[in-house]
Amino acid sequence: MNYSIESGKHSADKDHRIMTGGTLSVDKTVRCVDGVKFYTYSLPFYVWWDFDINFHKWVHAAEHMIAYKKDTGSVRNSLEEVTRWKLSWKVILDISPCRTSSSTFGFRITSMVPLEVDQVRELSHISITRAIDFLKRGEIEDQNDFQWIPFARSVSCGQYDFHDKQRAINDLRKIDLSTIRIEENIIASIHEVAYVCDLRFLKPKTDGADDMVMFSPDFSYRISELIEKELPKRFPWSICIVGTFWCMTGMYLCISSEMWDESDIPTIHKLIIDIIKDNIWEDDLDHHEKLELKTLLENYEKYRV
Repeated sequence: MNYSIESGKHSADKDHRIMTGGTLSVDKTVRCVDGVKFYTYSLPFYVWWDFDINFHKWVHAAEHMIAYKKDTGSVRNSLEEVTRWKLSWKVILDISPCRTSSSTFGFRITSMVPLEVDQVRELSHISITRAIDFLKRGEIEDQNDFQWIPFARSVSCGQYDFHDKQRAINDLRKIDLSTIRIEENIIASIHEVAYVCDLRFLKPKTDGADDMVMFSPDFSYRISELIEKELPKRFPWSICIVGTFWCMTGMYLCISSEMWDESDIPTIHKLIIDIIKDNIWEDDLDHHEKLELKTLLENYEKYRV
C-alpha cells in the first residue's frame, strides 16, 4: 500500500488550558494514491451493564495508558513489537473506548493497514499487561498527575480528575483475551486523503474549576455515533470513524476528503453542527444534556475557524 502519514502533536502534548471548545483541527493527514482505507478492530472486553460514574473514570484511566507510550501499554508500541518493527506505530490512527455492540463494551483500534486478528490479540495482551504493571508500580511522571496517572493534569487532559486508578487495575485484570471475538471492519473511499481531527466541542476543565460543562458519557456516545452514521451521507464519497474523548469534551474524527490542504475543514465542521441540530431535539434531553447542547452550539458560534 502506497501511503504517507503526517503526524502533529499527541493529545498529551497539547496545552488544554488554552482550548476553547467549538473547534475542529487536524492532527494527522493521511495520503494514499490507491484510495484511503480504514481498518477497524473492535475488542468487546465486557458484556454490557449499567455504567456508573466510576466505570467511566477507570476507562478514562485505561485510555491514557494504552494511547500513551511503551511503559504505560501503548497499543502503537505493542504493534511494533508484535510485528518486529515491520510496521510503524503511525499506522494506528486512533484507539478509543467504544460500545462494540448493543450488548458489549471495549476498545476500537483504527489502522491504515490491515492487521492479523492474532496480532491484534497479542498486542492487546501486551498493552493491557503493561498498563496494569505501570499502574501497580505507582510510578510518578509528574507530581501534578491525578492519582499519578500519566498526563492526568489540566495542561494535558480535558478532564484531568475524571479517573479511577484502582478500579482500572481491578477491571483490566478481568479481561480474558482468549475468549474475545475480535471484529474486523474495512471501509474504503476513492479519496486519496484523510484527516484525523480533534473535534473539540467543550472547553477542557481547568485547575480547581468545578463549574465546567462536560458531556455526560451517554450523550457523548450518542453524538459520536450520530456523526459517524450521518456525516458520510452529507460529504460525498467520504468514509468516517468517530471515537469519543473519555474526558467528555469532544471526539476524534477520521474523515476522508477529496481535498488535501485542509481548506474543506470549515465545511466539514459546519456539516457536523448541522447534523447535531437536525437530529438532536431539546425536548428529548434532560436538564444537563440541554446545557451541554447549548454550550456546544455557543462554542461553535464563538470559536469556529
